[in-house]
Amino acid sequence: MTLKGTCLTSEFSTLVEGENYFLFPLGETHYYVSIFDSINSHRGAYQKEHFRVLTDEYPLEPSKVQEINTELPQQPWEQLSLF
Repeated sequence: MTLKGTCLTSEFSTLVEGENYFLFPLGETHYYVSIFDSINSHRGAYQKEHFRVLTDEYPLEPSKVQEINTELPQQPWEQLSLF
């Protein structure tokens, strides 16, 4: 589950007060914090008290995935002999 929140303190060198970050829950008292929507690119683990959660879950609406037609159109292909 991905959350989005604002940093409330500037006591950390890697985080900026007032900036929005992606938050990934880490136990009951901490978040992994990232500027990207990927837990693999986090900037560290910080206590929950240093963030105000803006949304309960991010993104707000699930993205609509369009179905991709993987079938190739039937064409009258012809194999050519080069030799």
